[in-house]
Amino acid sequence: MVSKTLLLLLLTASLLLPGCGSSPAAALPSSPAGTPSAASLQKISDQGWAQISKGRADFRGSLVLHIESLAGSYTVSSGDAIHDPDNVKTRMASNTKNFTACAIMLLEQEGRLKIDDSIDRYLPQTPEYQIPNRKEITIRQLLGHRGGVFDLTNAPVPAGLAQPYAGQRYFEYLYALPGNAEHTVSFDEMFGVIATNRLSLSEPGLRYQYSNGGYSLLAKIVEQVSGLPYHEFLQQRFFAPHGFSHTSLPHLGSDQTPQAPFLRGYAYVAPPDGSVDITRTNPSGQVGAGNLVSSAHELAQWYRLLFTGGLGLSRTTVARMMDTLPNDQISRFYGLGVVYTPGLGYGHDGTLPGAVSTCRYDPDSGTVVVIYSNTLDTTDMAGEVFGLYDIAAEAKGLMEGRHIDNSEFRSGYHP
Repeated sequence: MVSKTLLLLLLTASLLLPGCGSSPAAALPSSPAGTPSAASLQKISDQGWAQISKGRADFRGSLVLHIESLAGSYTVSSGDAIHDPDNVKTRMASNTKNFTACAIMLLEQEGRLKIDDSIDRYLPQTPEYQIPNRKEITIRQLLGHRGGVFDLTNAPVPAGLAQPYAGQRYFEYLYALPGNAEHTVSFDEMFGVIATNRLSLSEPGLRYQYSNGGYSLLAKIVEQVSGLPYHEFLQQRFFAPHGFSHTSLPHLGSDQTPQAPFLRGYAYVAPPDGSVDITRTNPSGQVGAGNLVSSAHELAQWYRLLFTGGLGLSRTTVARMMDTLPNDQISRFYGLGVVYTPGLGYGHDGTLPGAVSTCRYDPDSGTVVVIYSNTLDTTDMAGEVFGLYDIAAEAKGLMEGRHIDNSEFRSGYHP
């Protein structure tokens, strides 16, 4: 039996990878199942799933591949059967970061903040927010994972501190306390831990260091500047105007199972445990960084709208988000809440137990691809993410009638 400690770790740990009201971008034509392209895409999906699952009989879950191009729009799935794979909901993990970045950039576009300002200008002056380097860290640095803000999700609190959670990941410790499984983590609590213990990853601007904490801090800035709760700001300014009815941002400790239709989530661990059902997950410590729930169809629409100027952000603003810098992680190139992958395009990845996704839009061809699995292979997490990249490249190449070289995907990655 998998240990309670491991399950709690799986529930909290992310993989260190990576004008309003305007009319939506025109949807590309859909194509019926049974056409040659649909059959070819189904074969790509099935072969990709076989590689990810590695023939393990105890590997539960599914893979969904949604792609829109000039050749048509298709959705196929492999693994466990899924009813309506276009619209079934799943956790999209760190794709949340793109949504948070869009909220910040919209506020800047409206003149309500400046991303080159210090975060000190926008945070409360209370003790909870006196985190290290707050006067030096800029909003731009948080957007690009270069602010050095401590990450309570992925980094253990230093063992030498006189705290009951020293040497542990804070959320792992927190949710293990009796009666705390549905505890709602507030921003005050999260940053109070960081401030009290003077925790940081590095000096700001020193290097790329992926930080969920940095993106939760951005969500707090959205609240401070807009006067709305983070999830309400996204609902009012993006989701409602564009008809996103399958997209939400659960934020309470009790919001552990999204409304149906929703895929169950699994984590595959070493035998004898195999696939562990971890559908119930506390999202409150991931607000702004990893609490997004959406469908393949709506996530594709989000990225198409964003990169074609239909989401409410100007093309100039979007171009700034797409200005990427290299790093040595799986993402390879990261901008302002945007990942760039040569051959695939711009978007983001997401990785949490029970949720692994890759989403890209190619501005040259207009192709958008969303691919996800509801199983995280904890024995080979990077291999699973690269596997999704490979499937996306093969599917995109098929739809565009060309070969996409995937040999560079793993180049420069240093785990």
